[in-house]
Amino acid sequence: MPRAPFFSGFVAGIDGEMWVQEFSDVSDAPVRYLVLNASGAAIARVILPQARVTARDIGRDYILGVHIDSDDVERVVQYALNRR
Repeated sequence: MPRAPFFSGFVAGIDGEMWVQEFSDVSDAPVRYLVLNASGAAIARVILPQARVTARDIGRDYILGVHIDSDDVERVVQYALNRR
């Protein structure tokens, strides 16, 4: 049985949050994050609206990331973040 990692990266959020990028070996799959609070408890799951995006900066009301298109060209993207 082949093995794969559970995650592919971490991004620090606000107030001690840690955003854990879930691993996927499918390049056009939605990018998913598990958000942990400062105590390590899961508080949210986030699915970014585009495939092939890696979050780089998480703020109170935004996510900044890098999107790689089908030609492998990188561009900066920003998404609004609505915390409930």
